[in-house]
Amino acid sequence: MLRISLFTLLLLISSCYTEKAEETRVVSPFLEWENFNPSHDDLFFPIGVYTQNPEHAGEYRKLGINLYYYLWKGPTAEQVDELRKHGMRLISEFNEYARENLINDTIVAAWTHLDEPDLVKFSKKRLEAMGQEKTKALVKEMWPKMYDEMNLDNEVYNGWGFGYSPEYCRDQYRDIKGYDTTRPVIMGLSKGVVSYFNGRGDRKGHREDYREYAEGAGDILAFDIYPVAYGYPEKMHMVADGVDSLASWDAGERPKFVAIECTFGSPDHEIATPAQIRSEIWMAIIRGARGIGYFVHNFDKEGKFVRSDGLLANPEMMEAIEKQNAELLSLRKPIFAKETNEVSLINDEQPVDFVAKRVDGYLYIFASANRPVAIEAEFLVEGMKNGVVEVINENRTLEMKEGVFTGRFTDSFDVNLYRVEL
Repeated sequence: MLRISLFTLLLLISSCYTEKAEETRVVSPFLEWENFNPSHDDLFFPIGVYTQNPEHAGEYRKLGINLYYYLWKGPTAEQVDELRKHGMRLISEFNEYARENLINDTIVAAWTHLDEPDLVKFSKKRLEAMGQEKTKALVKEMWPKMYDEMNLDNEVYNGWGFGYSPEYCRDQYRDIKGYDTTRPVIMGLSKGVVSYFNGRGDRKGHREDYREYAEGAGDILAFDIYPVAYGYPEKMHMVADGVDSLASWDAGERPKFVAIECTFGSPDHEIATPAQIRSEIWMAIIRGARGIGYFVHNFDKEGKFVRSDGLLANPEMMEAIEKQNAELLSLRKPIFAKETNEVSLINDEQPVDFVAKRVDGYLYIFASANRPVAIEAEFLVEGMKNGVVEVINENRTLEMKEGVFTGRFTDSFDVNLYRVEL
């Protein structure tokens, strides 16, 4: 007869509870950098806005934005002081002022360097004005591999321009980390992350460069792409595809950020609607993004710059973005939680992306159509019978029978966020 002592029984029970606690414990992906999260918030979810005047920081904070990405020709002491007045933190370039004054300042969450280095920074016209001798010296400094490939010891440079090489970016990364290891460095790449576009001059077609950018030049990988503004609203899935590309280049090991279009439009196309912005955000999160930033600049019909704070001139969009940010912050715990595989699509060939998380007695399922079509998708929840499925923030519920419920995606790239009590 098997005998179990009281001590052993208690130990087994304790172990079960410990395992359960570990399974449901939610950990921020940013905790390895002690100065990224604010001291009062272990589950800080980054919601930024790009290159804005610090005097507007209070207005952006009211919308739920908690970070400034970049400062125009900064940071400077005046810019930082203004941000501090409004309690706004900063993802900062690592210039001389930052190096000498901000390393021990908690206002800085992270560092950046060389934004969109994969795109042309030294144009053909600029290089022609420099002359052959200086151009060749610059190629040799920036792209020694390309210098050899073009045989510039013997040939004339007649290329289309270039950006910063992965090797150059890695040097910049190592320089920043030599001063500060308590914050991440963000590697911000361009729309070239998605192969539909290219503006890379001599490096056009060299997709292998991106893995090198990802491998050694940043702790957080980011990119931007604005499908609606570019006139491709039917290709909004490029936002999700870009997150996949970043993950493929670093084995999904580092956090990913995505720049989202907001009041930004090209001369010939309308700006994204609130619904389209929400779709882009959730498609990115479902694929693994753990931070977003809004690009809010305005341009006129001739393509000339109008204003950097276009969002603040659009009351309807301000209201929508405030609502969107509140939704994100209310769901940050399941966003950060580990994925569970207990949910599946009965027809797994349907163009629907989803991710499932267990948190605090609930099962969350974040789902989005990844093509511009109306879809009815049946979800199967393993181990569940009948129940009620709440559609978060939509004041409606769905019926679950034998673990199956039907989600309807009625609009282009529609998003549904579900919650089931366990």
